[in-house]
Amino acid sequence: MFDLKLKKQVDKTEVDDAVNKADESENEQLVISTGSTYKAKEYEALAYLEKEDSASRLVEILEYSKISDCKYEFNEISGLYEVYVSPTSYELANNIYKKVLEDKLLEDVKMAEEENKIEKEEAKELEEEISEEISELNTQKAFKEPTLYDSKEEKYKDNLSSAFTFLFCGVVGLIVVLLNDLGVFKLIQKDSSSFITVNVILILMFAVFCGIGVWSLIYSKKLKLEAKEENELITKVNEYLEENVFIEDIDKEVDDNIPEEIKFFSRVDFVKNLLNKEFSDYDEELLNQISEKYIEKLYA
Repeated sequence: MFDLKLKKQVDKTEVDDAVNKADESENEQLVISTGSTYKAKEYEALAYLEKEDSASRLVEILEYSKISDCKYEFNEISGLYEVYVSPTSYELANNIYKKVLEDKLLEDVKMAEEENKIEKEEAKELEEEISEEISELNTQKAFKEPTLYDSKEEKYKDNLSSAFTFLFCGVVGLIVVLLNDLGVFKLIQKDSSSFITVNVILILMFAVFCGIGVWSLIYSKKLKLEAKEENELITKVNEYLEENVFIEDIDKEVDDNIPEEIKFFSRVDFVKNLLNKEFSDYDEELLNQISEKYIEKLYA
């Protein structure tokens, strides 16, 4: 009887040892498969984080929330920091973790908005700077571009050419219409229903050409007188420049360290200012042109 009882006790001990070994083996397999040293029955995984600071911060928050049974470790297999809590605290910890994620998301959104706002402000400032530079360049360009002045003589020549062109087209057109009506040409048949209409339109059109030509001839006479007066003024101004404005005088007023292209415009400005004082009642654009041509001639 004693031996039998002893045998039962020995068998029970062996069974317990076998169960313990099975549990240890199961834990070893869990560590191998998951990389975690925590038993599945004791802890539940709450979060998988890339940075140790994030995992440590989450544990601090959980501990501050009176969840003491929490810890984290680095999983070599996944390469992540895993945060674990006890099953009894999992629900509360999970709610806290969601709240942390929500706050973090809102913070990231806010930071993104602030960065976006900063980028927009920087872009606006950059756009304003570019606009100012473009405006300045346009101002410089307008200042530096040579003066485009149409002299009276050029206007007279252009107007006279236009006058002869209109007169020629008008007269030739009227002659062609007349010859067509006399039957010399047969461009428009007299028995055509539109003969009278087309004939009247052509006569009016060529008559207008003749009228424009005559008016241009009359206006050309006026321009010819103005061109003569302007040429006399130009001669007078050039004589003044040749007698009073010399290279030495100009070079004294121009910075020698600036590029040669800029020197040209500085020299023109100097001469132009002198002419504006001496001939204040003259056309300013004409004086600009005379100044440019004089500098080109003087420094050729």
